[in-house]
Amino acid sequence: MSEKAEGRGRRTVAMITAASGVRPKLVLGKFNEFLKRKGKEQVKIVDLEGKLVSLAFQDPVCRRSQAFQQAVEIQENIIAVASLPYPLLNKLWEQAIGEVCNEVLADVDDGCNIAVVLHAVHFNPFSTDFRPVVDTREIEKVRPTCVVNLIDDIDDIYKWLAEPGGVLDRSSNPEGQFEQMERSVKDLSTVLTWRGAEASESVHIAWLLGRIPHFTIATKHSCRLLEHVFEANPYRVYLSHPISEARRRAASGDQKLFNAWSTEVGNLADHLSSRDLAVWEPTTIDELRIRRIEVKLAAIPGQAPMKMQVVLPMFLPRWPFARSDEILWTKPPDNISEILDPAQFFTEKDIEQIVGVKTWKEILEHLGEEKSAQLRSISGQLAHLSHILGQQINARDRTLVGQSPILVIHRPVFNGNKATGVLRELEAHHDLVKLGHFSSGPKPAVFVLENTEDEKLVWQNTVTELCAPDGRWSQYVRDASGTHLSEERAKEIAMFVTKNNLESKCIVSKMHKASRQLSFRWGESPQAQSTLNGIAKGQAWNDFVEERIKELYAEVDTRMQYREILNLYKEGMVFRFRDISVIDFADKVVNQLKKD
Repeated sequence: MSEKAEGRGRRTVAMITAASGVRPKLVLGKFNEFLKRKGKEQVKIVDLEGKLVSLAFQDPVCRRSQAFQQAVEIQENIIAVASLPYPLLNKLWEQAIGEVCNEVLADVDDGCNIAVVLHAVHFNPFSTDFRPVVDTREIEKVRPTCVVNLIDDIDDIYKWLAEPGGVLDRSSNPEGQFEQMERSVKDLSTVLTWRGAEASESVHIAWLLGRIPHFTIATKHSCRLLEHVFEANPYRVYLSHPISEARRRAASGDQKLFNAWSTEVGNLADHLSSRDLAVWEPTTIDELRIRRIEVKLAAIPGQAPMKMQVVLPMFLPRWPFARSDEILWTKPPDNISEILDPAQFFTEKDIEQIVGVKTWKEILEHLGEEKSAQLRSISGQLAHLSHILGQQINARDRTLVGQSPILVIHRPVFNGNKATGVLRELEAHHDLVKLGHFSSGPKPAVFVLENTEDEKLVWQNTVTELCAPDGRWSQYVRDASGTHLSEERAKEIAMFVTKNNLESKCIVSKMHKASRQLSFRWGESPQAQSTLNGIAKGQAWNDFVEERIKELYAEVDTRMQYREILNLYKEGMVFRFRDISVIDFADKVVNQLKKD
């Protein structure tokens, strides 16, 4: 790996695509500042959007169009151009790309790297449709080496687009407080659709250009990542790690754990990147962080109380990222204080009261009937937005894994909880390996850092959940009085039985001993409502124990499912390490890649 890979040092012509609110020219401006500080040659930026606007202003049809002239006065120029009739927009785009390609061909002869900035789709704010206008036949002349799709969090994109004159300018449409909140959700959905359309069309463009490499890069990545792309570094790494568990703990008040975990992950990413690896980090897009709580609804006679998720119009704190001068991102204007509730319809006091409740009845008492109904309405809209966000995360993570032959997984069951995202990324990587997707460049590999304490917590958490009031063992384990165990009592038992051994058979066998020492009832038969506890012998007891062993093993196996996927890889592709620092882990990753 220490040798410069074939192709590095050649000129790069990158087609840079992005939705308007990502501000790609600002991104490339910061990238050039980074290159200048390192004493490297800067990238030549060719602005297709600027060329398109210039040609529109010169076009006789546009100059005679009163509607176009009025649009230019109140909106950004590119919005007015994107709103032109489709045939005219296509004609102007063909003229613009022709001139751009001529410019690129002249610069390529000089041997410099080039970034051609364009939109893969244009958004028409009047018809609210997305227009793909890219004709790759003309672009083929400059022989692009890659397509880079720049993305950002939807809330930051929205802030740029909501600027005066922007496509989502809010100043021209004053509304009531609740209506402003609804509009925010609708506009964020538009941004989400726009970003998704831009991403999909970017992949298509790369395919049409002869299946050239396609890269998705979030602007909160370090400038080093884009440098690796321009230098055609083949050692591309996707850093996979749990996210939701740390966020859940932060939401419950354990900010210390969240800070420690995010710092640990950041240190690993930095060390890998500093060792000449191109590292993609999933948290450089972090938007599925809308606050939600669970409350009980009024019980129906004869039925257990039902629970409901209430999604609140507020974002939880974002996953931290590197210093702003080290990353491609530029901070957007602070034109909206709270994206999801811009007019502060729900006050801080409202939110404090809502977050602390257990039932919907309490929310009714705090907010009143009308405002509670409005909360329920906006909660449903936010739940839909969150669902779409989740779908896009799934698609994007698979895209990122697909461009990274090297998968680095950090503590896959962090804090004893299954990470669905990590499992999904590992499955996607294995499927691509099996299909021969990574046929060029370094051999695909998976590096995993496991942690003994994490695995111990998996067993503890599993036993706790099984013994909890709504767990599968709740009918067999009761307090001395015969009532269901509390969550705290279930956790106490779990810690006792998992203290010295992490095997299903030993843990279930120890439940009998624990029942005597911790004074609870174990082994109550749901059929005869009789107690087996204290007998601990005979076929009935043996059958009971065997069933519990199978249940415990199956539950733990589900939480540790990543191990099954690792076993499917061919020999020599998976490298597992345990209980070492992230610095040592990164060094072992690099050293192994050097051997290959």
